[in-house]
Amino acid sequence: RVLHAWRPAAGSGADVHLAANGRYDRLAAALAPWRGRAPDLKVVEDVVTGHPVQTLAQASAEADLVVVGSRGRSFPLGSVGHGVVHHAHCPVAVVRPRD
Repeated sequence: RVLHAWRPAAGSGADVHLAANGRYDRLAAALAPWRGRAPDLKVVEDVVTGHPVQTLAQASAEADLVVVGSRGRSFPLGSVGHGVVHHAHCPVAVVRPRD
């Protein structure tokens, strides 16, 4: 399961449904190269509106491992990675992009 959790900016007036559709499109594009490498692997894509830490921590109750990315702007782990490490119900891997 690939879970992308996001929150609309407060007071942005953004169309949440339109924004979510755009996030599904970006998620599908990000997964496309991996689908080519493992075409038999079933992947469920899920985009949800909610705080990323809370959403991922809640989803971790049904997971064997949570993998979260980090750009490490505010903490070496990143703010989401830091929060998930502290609230997850399973092991967490925080990965950073290659330099």
